[in-house]
Amino acid sequence: PAIILLLVWILIQIFSGVISGDGSVAWFAHIGGFISGMLLILPFQKIKH
Repeated sequence: PAIILLLVWILIQIFSGVISGDGSVAWFAHIGGFISGMLLILPFQKIKH
């Protein structure tokens, strides 16, 4: 399922950000961008009645 792949991707991003010393900003930027995108979807979802 997609949720498993998503969790693996997030774990890889966090692990890589913690391990890499100098370039860790890019790893955490990917995580921040994903979270921002998910939060910005919420106001645009159709309300189900």
